[in-house]
Amino acid sequence: MAEALRNFWPKLVATRRLWMNQYEDYGRSNQLRLATLIGLGGLYYLIHRSGVKKEEKKQLKVKEKQDIVREALGRASVNN
Repeated sequence: MAEALRNFWPKLVATRRLWMNQYEDYGRSNQLRLATLIGLGGLYYLIHRSGVKKEEKKQLKVKEKQDIVREALGRASVNN
């Protein structure tokens, strides 16, 4: 974990330096850039999470169908 963080941290700092200019005193553009990055990150998270939930639901339905079939075969005393 620490090794992964050491590899990721310089990329994060470089991105921050690219988007956040320290020499701007008024800071409005920095705030706008930060809000944009947070918004894009939030959208990515929501879209990604939605896809994960859909996949989980799909897997749950398949598992339920398999359980129903196994139960029916068990009641009919047919081996799998």
